[in-house]
Amino acid sequence: MQSEKQSLYEDLLHRLREENSNKQLNALPREYYRRIGEYIGELRKLLQEIDQKSTKAILLSKELQQTRRIAQDLIAERRRKIIRSVMEKKAISLENLTVEDEVLYSSVLSAISSFNEEIRRSVEGIIEKNDETRREETPKRILVRFLREIPAIIGLDMRTYGPFKIEDIATLPAENAMTLVRQGFAVKVEVPEDESS
Repeated sequence: MQSEKQSLYEDLLHRLREENSNKQLNALPREYYRRIGEYIGELRKLLQEIDQKSTKAILLSKELQQTRRIAQDLIAERRRKIIRSVMEKKAISLENLTVEDEVLYSSVLSAISSFNEEIRRSVEGIIEKNDETRREETPKRILVRFLREIPAIIGLDMRTYGPFKIEDIATLPAENAMTLVRQGFAVKVEVPEDESS
């Protein structure tokens, strides 16, 4: 058990060093943060079960503090890279993200997309209808054709879409689709009205 914990601590330290030395986002296992959380929980439990004045308690306390600091540094570095990638309009491979990273990526992508759309409408002098009317007019899903290869993405509905190759066609949540169109990754496909009537 102790060697397993030690190897998890060493793995965390190694991953922080790798993340800091690489400009791109490194791959992490999907449940990595949960595993670290469980490890920190075990350290806390062990610390509560022993004499607080003992040498073992002092060492465990230091290990707990260092583990939390390293985990916070790793998360902060990955958060910075994810936000930078969205700002620079660089797609991120789903395979590199933890579950929590995906939530951040989707949220930032959506927030930036909404902000850019509001700014565009403002500077073009487009008068907005009230929010409820606009929501009703916005389609829930849009059909797009891909102009570039992109890795799998997480939609605003938290479903996985892709990966996509050039000329692939897919129906995506409207905000995700329009973000890809604005970034030049895809074009909107107009579906002709049914002419049989």
